[in-house]
Amino acid sequence: MVARTVVCVLGPGGYGLLVPAATASSRHAAAQLRGLLAEWGVRATVAPGGAPRIDGPGGGYEVLVFGDDAHAAYRVITTMLPDPHDHDVLGEAEGPQ
Repeated sequence: MVARTVVCVLGPGGYGLLVPAATASSRHAAAQLRGLLAEWGVRATVAPGGAPRIDGPGGGYEVLVFGDDAHAAYRVITTMLPDPHDHDVLGEAEGPQ
């Protein structure tokens, strides 16, 4: 069983002009989220996570957006995903790594 948790976050990271908009537990889930954001005109990229977080031990994959797009990304995520914390919102398959 593979968890596909997506946790919405807005906050500073160590990514220069980019900030984390969400954290996904798999690369496949992060890529799906990146695609969703792209459909709504929000440029995003994916980077491996790893820093300990307030809501868990870290790891997973960060979905990064430009700071000016962070609020738009959050709106897309919270509007388009029924429950961003639901383990199955991004599909069944893990997909290629």
